[in-house]
Amino acid sequence: MNFFKLIADTLALARVFYLVLLQTLNMHKPFLWLLLLPTLSQAQLPAVDIYLSEIFWADKTMQFSAPVNITQRPGYDNQPSFAVDGKAVYYTSIRENDQADIYMYDIAAQSTKQITQTNTSEYSPVIQLGEGLTVVMVEPDSSQRLWLFRSDGSQVPLMDKVDSIGYYAVVNEKYVAFFKVTEIPTLVIADRKKQREHTVDVNVGRCIKQIPFSNAFSYIVKSDSINTIYQMDPKTHERSIITTCPAGYEDYVWYNNSVILMARENGIYAYNLFSANPDWVKVAEFPALAGKQIFRLALSWDNTKLAFVATE
Repeated sequence: MNFFKLIADTLALARVFYLVLLQTLNMHKPFLWLLLLPTLSQAQLPAVDIYLSEIFWADKTMQFSAPVNITQRPGYDNQPSFAVDGKAVYYTSIRENDQADIYMYDIAAQSTKQITQTNTSEYSPVIQLGEGLTVVMVEPDSSQRLWLFRSDGSQVPLMDKVDSIGYYAVVNEKYVAFFKVTEIPTLVIADRKKQREHTVDVNVGRCIKQIPFSNAFSYIVKSDSINTIYQMDPKTHERSIITTCPAGYEDYVWYNNSVILMARENGIYAYNLFSANPDWVKVAEFPALAGKQIFRLALSWDNTKLAFVATE
């Protein structure tokens, strides 16, 4: 792990160079990423399904129930997140009209309901406590802004001056951290009220997570050899390395504020920050998904349910 940290520290110097370069050029989005292209036909998008697994403990060991496919249809169903009470899963679905809309799966009723039905495309639904449902909306002019769908049915931009949002985390009531769609993907922190953007890192992954019980968030910086998970204070922009993982893996969630769960192949790995010798340990393998790739994890607020995406 010390060897990996040495590599990560060395790569940080290169990231500083890219960061300065990007700020100087004030780069704009030259293209849209695969998962956010509204013009792609259904056949061009990856065929993926969403699965649900229960988490429980036995003999002081984290256990996972056999995953259940909750979408189970041809096509694109992706980007799951849980309702606050854990009774439903929100996700993005692209159906016959090639339109990306938000759907909700009721776990107890085993039923699906369409939530958005607009002339735009909506992605990455996340419930914000006391506010409503945030989504990345691809608007008719190709702007990608963060919108809030309130419980009363109204829709407003969360930040109307901030564009090119790919993936995001609403860290707290003041800050949003997001993956900005630029030629070299950048990590940006925006003040929700002032709508000022600060580019804070480069070559980042899509997984940006608020760390439970804190005002910090975590994100991944990618390289050819390893990926590095950082934590950052959105106010001061101070960051520190949490750990590293093999290149090619980037989808994770926080289990409380002490354990990170990450998808690899058809299994789940855990990293316990407070272990005497922390390292990645396989905690689940799903034989029924052999040959498939698991990615895009979501954890219920009470840590009892895991939703994830897998290739069909």
